[in-house]
Amino acid sequence: MDQPGPDGEKTLLDLCEDESFIDPEKWDEFYSAVVDLMENKPIEAKHRGLLPFRVWQIFDEMVEFARNNKMPKFVCAAGVLTHYIGDACQPLHISYLHDGDPLRKVEYTFKKGEHEGETEERPLGQGVHSAYEDTMISDHRKLVLDGLKATPKTKQSEMIGNGFEAAKRTIEMMGSTFNAIPPAALVEAFAKFKGSPKERSEFLWKKFGKKTIEVMKDGSHLLAVIWESAWQLGDGETHVTSTRALKKSDAMNICNDPKFLPSVTIDRIGALLKPHS
Repeated sequence: MDQPGPDGEKTLLDLCEDESFIDPEKWDEFYSAVVDLMENKPIEAKHRGLLPFRVWQIFDEMVEFARNNKMPKFVCAAGVLTHYIGDACQPLHISYLHDGDPLRKVEYTFKKGEHEGETEERPLGQGVHSAYEDTMISDHRKLVLDGLKATPKTKQSEMIGNGFEAAKRTIEMMGSTFNAIPPAALVEAFAKFKGSPKERSEFLWKKFGKKTIEVMKDGSHLLAVIWESAWQLGDGETHVTSTRALKKSDAMNICNDPKFLPSVTIDRIGALLKPHS
């Protein structure tokens, strides 16, 4: 979302300030006009991100599940959506700097193993993704969970009216996430710190911990808004006759069906999206 376009300036985040650009065909054209910065090659179809369009697709399906008394599928769709919104409020998940800066290569020397003593070029800050999203979060899990308890409650005025609005709201959150925790700042901090993984975890938490909780609260709040909006639009209170607990085996059977929320590449997802007025 933050990779400069063919003009060297406007990113997908910039372009989507015009909501007419929230269109999978236009995104696909954008990807075709730039290169994979890591390998300086065309971006493969499987690497052409489409997160907001998946949110759009899943939201509209949730509305239909509520409307047609398919509560188990509603719950499973809500769970799948959690993964996408969770990624959308993490700065490195939606950045070309997702595991270091591919435009700033540094020499790395293997310290052990079969390649000990050999060197190779790596992006500056490679390893930041797991150090930040895995180790730092895991080491401070209780603080994160305690912080998320303060997630603001939803308001009726925030409810979403269709899948397009859900995608738009997701992109807006992506932008606020980048502003709160610039990916470049994470890469720089990781690259400059010298110390053990435990010390680095504490260093990153001291520098980014509070802001990380805030962007995760944004994600939790948006997720609640999307869930509640889909339930209301589908009039779940009227149409759903049972809200019994869903067994894990039942959920797995639903999610293992390739026809359930089919995941496709960006050049095909447009056919799965309901138009908006």
